[in-house]
Amino acid sequence: MADKRFDIDVFEKVDDTKIRIKGKVLWNELDGRLKEIYNELSRSVRMKGFRPGRVPRSLLRKMFGKQVEPSIIEEAVKEAVVEYLTDLSKNQGVYYDKNPNNWQIDAKDISNGEDLEFSVELEALTEVEVKDYKNLNLTRYVVEVKDEEVEAELQKMVKEAVKEIPVEEGTVEQGMVVSLKYMGKIGDDPIEIENFTDRKVEALEDVAGRHDAMLLDFVAAHLAGRDVKEITEDEFDMEFDVPADAAAKELAGKKARLLVEVSSVRRTEEPALDDEFAKDQGKENLDELRSEIRTRLEKEKERKSEELLERDLVNILIENNPITVGDNLLRTQTESLVEGFMAMIGLRLDYLPQEQKEDFLARYRDMAERSLLSVVLLEAIARQEGVELTDEDLDDYLRHVAETRNESFERVKAEYEKEKDPTTRELALHRKVMKWLIEQSSVEEKVVDEFPKDESESSDQDGADDSARSEASSEEADSDTREETKEEN
Repeated sequence: MADKRFDIDVFEKVDDTKIRIKGKVLWNELDGRLKEIYNELSRSVRMKGFRPGRVPRSLLRKMFGKQVEPSIIEEAVKEAVVEYLTDLSKNQGVYYDKNPNNWQIDAKDISNGEDLEFSVELEALTEVEVKDYKNLNLTRYVVEVKDEEVEAELQKMVKEAVKEIPVEEGTVEQGMVVSLKYMGKIGDDPIEIENFTDRKVEALEDVAGRHDAMLLDFVAAHLAGRDVKEITEDEFDMEFDVPADAAAKELAGKKARLLVEVSSVRRTEEPALDDEFAKDQGKENLDELRSEIRTRLEKEKERKSEELLERDLVNILIENNPITVGDNLLRTQTESLVEGFMAMIGLRLDYLPQEQKEDFLARYRDMAERSLLSVVLLEAIARQEGVELTDEDLDDYLRHVAETRNESFERVKAEYEKEKDPTTRELALHRKVMKWLIEQSSVEEKVVDEFPKDESESSDQDGADDSARSEASSEEADSDTREETKEEN
């Protein structure tokens, strides 16, 4: 059995948003940490009269104690608090600010042979008792799948099945796809060799109207009407003026003088929407494909209906049980939410300018608060009602995940068995509590043309999405040349 390292003897609420923890870091734990740091120092410090690694700890403490021991104290206290609160959170539902930089730590200096007493204040939610959570009035919205939605999905599949056919003679036409590279000048600015693939030839007026148009788009547009053999057999000079009224202001009115080499020209061929197309998708005929699409869309709408029902349920719980969340706890929660969202689009919060970072956090603040309160209330209800997660409940949740991800239950369960992520069990418990609450409620079904939006969330989400994608687009525009351009020697 491992030696006891910490001793917590006081856990108390300071107010509705803060807790205080008092305890000790036991001497055996401190002594181990001190030995480790001073042994390392002893090996590196050169002191007259002592061989490397033989400098007494007492001398090292006199020389370096004030520099190294505060960090030892801080790390030991943080570890003690995290260990204690992690165990407490599992059993009693304590939701604390997990950013130790926000904690107020009070501890004495280290004394030989003595335990280190400490006191820590931090923001947390605890002792939550939920009221008014039974016999709620809820609405389940039902949206039927329309024929035009099925046809739109079919057209998407057709677009995805478009084939590219090499063009070796004739003229370049709008809608064709080209691969090319060029070098030269745009205005007075030199351009090194830039290499691009799969660029669609668009009408010049369409390119001129786009704010995000690149020089490449104008080059491709000026290939329209050119002889395919002529432009693919050898490199050629191209000169043109970017329209003065072009939406891409950094290019507008500039003259391009380029040496261009086109490696390939392809035309696109869209398959006919018929039984043969359906067979290519693994169905007997077009009617069966339509039926499969309708079934998929119906399941998606059923999931959306349940999401809205659960959203309304959580909103009612939050309204019936006002809880104040401390600023530090909420900021930490918001940062975690935003970082997760940005990771999905290939960005990191720390890479953004401070002003934009704060804008993101402000946009997501309400969503993060709602997410936190949802977890707090659902887990409190589980404790109050004695709701526990069984193996069958976990499997039910994993089946739900598999259906949402369009994967097999066996694969999703195998992933869980491999990772044993505790978050999965938490989400499964939340789902069980949610289903139990719905069973205790009065649910009215309402058929509507489209699902209602939660304006309090959708506006923030849309704004943040746009801002994130704008940042991503800016990064991509700056890196197009870095990623796609290859200088050929």
